[in-house]
Amino acid sequence: MREFLYSTPMRFGIYSLLISLIGMMAIAFLTYDSSAKLLETQALARLSDDLQREESLFMEQVRTLKDDIRLLSNNASVSGIVRARQGNGYDEQENMTLAMWQQRLSSMTGTVMQQRSTYQIVQLRALSDNSLLLNMERQDNVVLTLPTSASTAESLNEAYERAKISLINQIDISNPVLLKKDQRVAFPPQSAIFASRLIRDNQGQPYAILVIQVNFDLMASNLKASKDDISYFVANEAGQYIAHSDPYRNWGAELNPQYTIAKDFPLLDDISYRQNSYFEKKSIETLTDDSGLVIRHIPLRSEGFTEGLLIGAKANLTHIHQQSQDLFRNIMLLMAIGVLIIGLVTTAAAYHLTRPLLRLKKAADEITAGNNQTTIPIEGKDEISSLGRSIKAMLEHLDLSRQELAEINASLEQKVTDRTIELEIALDQANAAAIAKAQFLATMSHEIRTPLNGVLGMTELLLNTPLNSLQQRHLETVKRSGETLLNLLNDILDLSKIEAGKLTINHSEFNPNELIENCVMLFADTAGKKGLEVIPATLPNMQYMLIGDPDRINQVLMNLVNNAIKFTEQGQVVVSIEILDERDKQFLLRFKVEDTGIGISEEAQQRLFQKFVQLDNSSTRKYGGTGLGLAISRQLTELMGGHISMHSQEGYGTSIWFDLPLDKGRRSISLTAEHQTLLSQTSALIIDDNSTNRELLHHIMESWGIQNDSSDNAHSAFTQLTQQAESGNTYDLILLDQMMPDMTGLELARKIRQHPLMQNLHIVMLSSMEIGSEQEWQQSGVDFYLRKPFRQSELYNALISVLSGQKNQILPAQSGTNDNPIFNLTEKQGCRILLVEDTPVNQQVSLGMLSQTGITADLAENGSEALTLYQKKEYDLILMDIQMPVMDGYEATAHIRASEQNSKHHTPIIALTAHAMNGDKELCIRRGMDDHLAKPLTRRALLEMLAKWLPNRTQEKSVYRSEKNGRTEPAALPPGEDREQNESIVLDKNVLQKLSEDLGGQSLQPVLNTFLSGLPELESNIISAFKIKDYDKMKKSAHRLKGSARSLGACQAGDLAEQIEQHARSEDYSELKATTEQLGPAIKALEEALQDLNIEASCNE
Repeated sequence: MREFLYSTPMRFGIYSLLISLIGMMAIAFLTYDSSAKLLETQALARLSDDLQREESLFMEQVRTLKDDIRLLSNNASVSGIVRARQGNGYDEQENMTLAMWQQRLSSMTGTVMQQRSTYQIVQLRALSDNSLLLNMERQDNVVLTLPTSASTAESLNEAYERAKISLINQIDISNPVLLKKDQRVAFPPQSAIFASRLIRDNQGQPYAILVIQVNFDLMASNLKASKDDISYFVANEAGQYIAHSDPYRNWGAELNPQYTIAKDFPLLDDISYRQNSYFEKKSIETLTDDSGLVIRHIPLRSEGFTEGLLIGAKANLTHIHQQSQDLFRNIMLLMAIGVLIIGLVTTAAAYHLTRPLLRLKKAADEITAGNNQTTIPIEGKDEISSLGRSIKAMLEHLDLSRQELAEINASLEQKVTDRTIELEIALDQANAAAIAKAQFLATMSHEIRTPLNGVLGMTELLLNTPLNSLQQRHLETVKRSGETLLNLLNDILDLSKIEAGKLTINHSEFNPNELIENCVMLFADTAGKKGLEVIPATLPNMQYMLIGDPDRINQVLMNLVNNAIKFTEQGQVVVSIEILDERDKQFLLRFKVEDTGIGISEEAQQRLFQKFVQLDNSSTRKYGGTGLGLAISRQLTELMGGHISMHSQEGYGTSIWFDLPLDKGRRSISLTAEHQTLLSQTSALIIDDNSTNRELLHHIMESWGIQNDSSDNAHSAFTQLTQQAESGNTYDLILLDQMMPDMTGLELARKIRQHPLMQNLHIVMLSSMEIGSEQEWQQSGVDFYLRKPFRQSELYNALISVLSGQKNQILPAQSGTNDNPIFNLTEKQGCRILLVEDTPVNQQVSLGMLSQTGITADLAENGSEALTLYQKKEYDLILMDIQMPVMDGYEATAHIRASEQNSKHHTPIIALTAHAMNGDKELCIRRGMDDHLAKPLTRRALLEMLAKWLPNRTQEKSVYRSEKNGRTEPAALPPGEDREQNESIVLDKNVLQKLSEDLGGQSLQPVLNTFLSGLPELESNIISAFKIKDYDKMKKSAHRLKGSARSLGACQAGDLAEQIEQHARSEDYSELKATTEQLGPAIKALEEALQDLNIEASCNE
């Protein structure tokens, strides 16, 4: 059965069936569509005819109304009434009184009203006194003559007023309106139209007005009724309904304005029926989903109306659609029968034509099954017989080919076996070579760094001894050569780690501005020796810490900055950071290094980021380098998920940048309220001939709220300062560069100080060069000297100091190339260090560096000796080498950590290793060590590690802390540190000492006693105000406590008072409750600290 369904005759029949089906379905759909459209068109035409008939009936009533008012107004009785009125009640011409004429007119009018059931009221009113001359009304289908003294309806009054305005003989017919009573629509609503005509006397002067009120509901009754699935409506030219079969839409123009033609029929152009072009067409016919719609415009202005009307008819076309669907079903049924017949006939014919082909297929199946001796049926001379002969010839050739293939296959299998064995041997050799390469790199790293550690370490020790100038130069050359060799070794190892896929990216939180500033500081001295200016363009408004690998980012930046300085002879190098995009949890940052150096040709740019590539041979000879730095930078950037790019022009400098996606960390600490207020009230003038520096300082000042202007030379700046001073709007602060072409900064400062109106200006000097002695710049009137490049925190502290009145200070730039940094290790005297090192040279270097700090150390040559000394003595720090005989550093560390499990004591262990592969620092941390120092050692790195890990032995604590925090913290926070560390400080004695110095060394005991005695009252005022929610009193009391506490170094109480003041200002009750509950314990701790201080002072006396 399955074979039959998939046979050629069956498929041929199916294809014929499908083709026939598609054709007939197309015919059926076209027939259905044409018939449906024809039926709809005919229905729409009938609807249009019906609406035209209704329009004719309506217009007939309008013409009748015009004839009737013309008949009545031209009647002799009207002229008689006019003459009788003018003759004081008597018409001498016809010998009739006014009453007789009125009676005659009433009789005729009554006859007309009896014939016209739509006429409700007919009135004749004199123009001179608005008196009624005729008043007839239909009541309960009875025509009555009412007294002329009766009141007139409001709608009739409006008709009279409109007729009086025109004062012409033509008939005026109003648009349909709803009758009103007391300025409101009468209930139940009744609609009417008013026909009026002006009556003139014998002299042709306007005398009276005849008005007929017509019941529009009766007049348009045919248009409000639905019949034969047809509903009619009447609307004004604005598309608002006047008459409608739907009671909600009836009189929608006044009662329900939300119902309009445009709202009910959105398929129509909602303004087409208001356009003149549409009025000219007079009608519109359209089809909606299940209905037909015809709207006709009646231009009633020519008939005396104030404007035209729209009449419309809507017919339900469901029955027409049903007829179309019945026709479509009949067509489909006939089509199905025809298609079935065609399919059967086609299948039978196909089976007859393909029977020889089926016999060939059967023979082919037997050949496929392996029966090569089967008989091939060959009958006739048609195409199928020719196919049979070809198959027979193919079988003969197939037998020959099979024999040849068997012979070739046997030979090929042997070759594949031999080649597989060769590939396996090659793969084993390649794996062994890779392992040997990694082991070789690790071993060579250790072996090269060990003697290099001796060279650099001994050189550094010698540089710290008395030397003559020639010896100094020789040793500095040795040191630079060794560092160059070390950098080359690091580049090769980094490249090897990247290629091996073993270089890892570690994520931690860091400050991007500090990263830029620290990088710039490292190259400050190198750039200064070449006369270059290195500018850190940071982000002043950066509010977040970032999460990434700061070490790798710094490595890329250092490569780029080093190249920029190397290839720049004059000008500047700008290291900047900018935000390209910000999302909820991530920044896209661009780190850029721009220089004014020699530039790079377009051809060289194409291969610049490849390994071992230089610009050309001349640059290699002149500037040196391996060509690995940029290649490593590119690969590191890509490992961190970013990309690196550049732009350069020969002779005009180079810009290289890399973009990195970095996650957001915690928020940075914002300015304190006091400093923010101080800076926001400050105006500054920036004077610098370098546009980059001016722009950088402008953005920094702006982010701190300082209003600032700038000037690019000293002369124009002095003119600007003079004008400001003479106008009484003097600047508060001047940021002044030293090296300017027309006048130096010191010369300008002296000139400013000589001006009588600028004596109080604060001057901060910014310079990348030394400017002489401290006495020289102080005599020039400079309040603060800051060496470029500087950190934002240094500038911030400098401005706060100057604006707070602390003058004559100098803050030199920190240089990353300073080989002899000053570390105060006097607090570490008495600490005990254990050095574990097996190499004699490294022993001498390390012990020599330690001896220069005044700290002695015990020496162990392997891990076993280290354990013996550790068990005998207690050490504050252990410097542990990794590769040693007998017992290595990892095993010794494991024994030490195991012995510490039963005690609370923890000895910091610093790893000393020359390894540079596979994440040495991370491995050391995992094996129980606390930190890592890479060989060769530098004095700076060693001293930083000692300052970080050694405890203070001699410094006396100067800070009282709450009992909850048992950690020892510094007495005062350095600039830029997290303010959260300040929360636990109860009383800062450094502040008290400074206050005592400001008071000339006087005792602070009276001040402290006064403050101590007032604390209970301040606390009570805050607590009582909180209970009654007196936020104003809380704010004032907290402000007093904050000022007093911070003046005396009571940090914890001052911070709490500031929080209470802020929450009281915002009336945040829940936050006030939390901070108020903390106030009592904080004041108690403060009182105890002050009492202890009093006892200490008494003992000292």
